[in-house]
Amino acid sequence: MLTGVITAGVVQDLESAATITGRIAVIYVFLTVAFRLIGKRELSTLSPLELITLMLIPEIASGTLTNEGPLLQALMGISVLLALVFVVSLLGARFKTVEKLIEQQPRVLVVDGALCTEAMFNERITPDELFSEMHKHGIEDIGDVKWAILESGGDISFVPKHQPLPADSPEHQRTL
Repeated sequence: MLTGVITAGVVQDLESAATITGRIAVIYVFLTVAFRLIGKRELSTLSPLELITLMLIPEIASGTLTNEGPLLQALMGISVLLALVFVVSLLGARFKTVEKLIEQQPRVLVVDGALCTEAMFNERITPDELFSEMHKHGIEDIGDVKWAILESGGDISFVPKHQPLPADSPEHQRTL
């Protein structure tokens, strides 16, 4: 009698596991196709809006994955979310005022070797973080930086004061 109960529990757990596995597979395929259709970029360049989207998807799908909600309901919720992201991105591309609302504007952090401390404070970037990024770009001294700009995607771009000439430029060829 005890083995019947254990067997029934195992069968029920296997059915439950199979159902959850199937639901995960359906959501995975759905999201793969959806992100392919709306053209998302690589994860390291996500905008805050796209990051919020990625954080909301598990919330919408979690009830389905624990058998507490229907699969179709989760797929509809995710579809609505992705449609909103698509519409907002279209509006942002078409109207500058919408773009300014959803995308952070670039911010100058260094001008002619001098730190813009107020801008760095407002963006919560420490000088150590700036110097670390500067070194990653092969710049050793802050005095060699004409501009450092915090881009809307979160990367810091550096414009050196003295840019090397391209190897194929006529000016470079004359110095050889």
